[in-house]
Amino acid sequence: ASRVLNTDHSATYLAYGAENYRLNGLGGAPGAPETERDETGGSASGASAFDAYCEDFYPAVRQLAGLPPPGRQGRGGGRGSRRALGGGARGRHGGFSRGGAAPKKAKPPRPETFDLVILDPPTLTKTSYGAVDIENDYQSLAKPSALCVTPGGVLLATNHSHRVDMDDWLAIVEKCVKKAGCAVTRVEVVRPEPDDDDHPAMADGKRPLKVAAFTLE
Repeated sequence: ASRVLNTDHSATYLAYGAENYRLNGLGGAPGAPETERDETGGSASGASAFDAYCEDFYPAVRQLAGLPPPGRQGRGGGRGSRRALGGGARGRHGGFSRGGAAPKKAKPPRPETFDLVILDPPTLTKTSYGAVDIENDYQSLAKPSALCVTPGGVLLATNHSHRVDMDDWLAIVEKCVKKAGCAVTRVEVVRPEPDDDDHPAMADGKRPLKVAAFTLE
């Protein structure tokens, strides 16, 4: 990826991501200077640029999607570029930082799209902008996330509630994507390996963790 943006409400979890990025030799070490960008938005040196935006998921994703933030008037946006976005929703307010540096207050991000958007929410949490509820309200997560996907890109979504059926969840995400004005051209379910002890099956043989890649146009 020419650029990776990790957004989370927790500065602690963003720091874990930055350290993982550094340990894998991908550059962007904590405190590293800003990388020069080429005309496509990627780094001029060829190395991918790691950015972190510490903010509640709801305002962050709506800003990136070009939608009005909660309670505010927003700017218009569109879909299009080669980048990756990863998002969770937990923790503490902050701002925008580069290369794993400590988050600091900054202007909200401009509307932007990505080739890959990873939507990995917790099962249930409350924020100042509302509750994240993957059992009853996955729609509020999926719709703005779909608007951040470049045409031809992928929305990689997860749901790890044992109360949610796989087929029902897939149908919900597809419906949300269509309401966002996108078309789903392919759905690939990513199943854990049979010997994956981190996500064991329940008594009925089903695994709580559900992962699917939705290719959007």
